[in-house]
Amino acid sequence: MATDNKIIIILVLYKQDLEESKTYNSLKENIHLLTHPYKVIIYNNSPEINIKPDESLGFTVFNSTQNDKLAKAYNYALNIAKQEDYNWILLLDQDSEPPKEYFTEMDKKIDLADSNTAAIVPHIISDNVHISPSEYWNIGGPFWDIRDYTGELPKNRYLNAINSCSVIRTSSIEEIGGFTEQLPLDYLDCWYYYQFHKKGFSLETIDVSINHHLSIFILQRMGIDRYKDYMKSCAIFAQITQPSFLFFFRLRTIIRSIKQLFIPARWKYFTTTFRAAFYHEK
Repeated sequence: MATDNKIIIILVLYKQDLEESKTYNSLKENIHLLTHPYKVIIYNNSPEINIKPDESLGFTVFNSTQNDKLAKAYNYALNIAKQEDYNWILLLDQDSEPPKEYFTEMDKKIDLADSNTAAIVPHIISDNVHISPSEYWNIGGPFWDIRDYTGELPKNRYLNAINSCSVIRTSSIEEIGGFTEQLPLDYLDCWYYYQFHKKGFSLETIDVSINHHLSIFILQRMGIDRYKDYMKSCAIFAQITQPSFLFFFRLRTIIRSIKQLFIPARWKYFTTTFRAAFYHEK
């Protein structure tokens, strides 16, 4: 087994203590399965909650004075990875349940990955629906014709995954300038996986399924303020990637807003949706 692979693990928490996090409990139970050197950072985004380091496991804690969301937290881990020569970064959030098979399979996979592999990802399930990895159309991106990944990727499509449980090669994310803070939360994963695609990097998958709670797939779970932030991120992502993405984003968003007019329970989202189609980041 290769001995030069080191993994930095960052778990981002928001309004949740350690013991409440399913991800933390899984990590605590299964961390011993990793055969490579590792470092675990708990990044606490809730100033009102003070989390103490888990000295028994050697986990370190960063208590932020504000909600830094994801991009800043991931860049915090990236900077440490560069300084301390960790060549892989495992991204975790509080709402995943990685089983022990994930840790053993991921541990093996990083030694088999060639130098062109930018990330290793599992299969993610939310509300019994497979959501990651997915095939995106080169022209429409995440806004048109999304398909489940079947193991063979057509030439006109690229592979996308969500942040949770992705293992990112440090040099690959460094090559694209780190995790963009223009997208602090939503669409951050879409951005860097698209950048990997443009660079010609490849993604590897592991045959493990992980349950994950992803509220953005069910509109009723999102308050109007959260929905506004989400739609703003959609617009920014489309604007900073490529013109065809922006076209399909606007088309899909206008269609969505029209559909919302015919569903009384979704009327409150109409104005936000329609305005997002024409939002421009200054």
